[in-house]
Amino acid sequence: MSFSIFFLGWEEVLQGEVSVDDLTVALKHGEKVIPLGLCFARDAVRDAIDAIAFAASSCEGVKELYLRSGRCDVLLFPGRYCADNNIVLGFGTYETTSHVYFKIRGDFLRLEICWEDRKDVEAMEVLRVDFIRSALNFVRSFLEAFPDEGLMRKLEIVGEMARRKGLLPAGGKFEIKVEWLGEVKCGKEKFPMVYAVVSHGREIFSGLVEPVAFAGDLIDLLKFAKGMELRCEVDMTPYSDIVERAMLLFADEKVSDYLMLWFGAGGREQCLYSMKVTSLLL
Repeated sequence: MSFSIFFLGWEEVLQGEVSVDDLTVALKHGEKVIPLGLCFARDAVRDAIDAIAFAASSCEGVKELYLRSGRCDVLLFPGRYCADNNIVLGFGTYETTSHVYFKIRGDFLRLEICWEDRKDVEAMEVLRVDFIRSALNFVRSFLEAFPDEGLMRKLEIVGEMARRKGLLPAGGKFEIKVEWLGEVKCGKEKFPMVYAVVSHGREIFSGLVEPVAFAGDLIDLLKFAKGMELRCEVDMTPYSDIVERAMLLFADEKVSDYLMLWFGAGGREQCLYSMKVTSLLL
């Protein structure tokens, strides 16, 4: 069943007859149109971008979006923005105020819509890929008419995220992106906060990293790809359980053909990544 997000009264706004903040944001599911209420248009667009991040990667997607767009307070108050793999968004509505509750169910995104002045709840389930495509079109159409540098940056992030997660067509190019988010003060020292993404069409790794360790892993990866010997010894005893699980992936192949990296994530809770030299195109 088709799905779309749109503004009622959009043509009047483009003709200068109506203020951009006197629009009604609405959802269309199949043949049914569901007006959410009058809204502040940029807030509605901003919430649509948040919804794309959630649909792509649940609360981790929202966290990545906020971090990479400069809202680092999500580290201190993660539950304020997204909790228990649910997110609630108001789409900028102010008359009547409405809220949309989002939850991922496999390949589907469930939306539950409630209004402040009504007791009924409208529910629908949409394929995540269909929701993302429709929401991206909604955001792009607004930004074409009303460019906004901050929103355009967020749109770029969520579009990239959806491609990495396999929810939009992606190329097969190997890419490494590193974004400096700022500095964190700890006592008298200041430490850089860095978000990194490694992908090859689909995501290999994404997350906050310790920059020196991340750089070291990239150097090791480059040496490995060039066939150079790595002259180092690492005590793997604290990570023996992770290493044993990783070794099972190699089956009968030579372990020496692989390089295992943490990409500077620096914690047992992070995944261990293995790369085979023959699969790298640098």
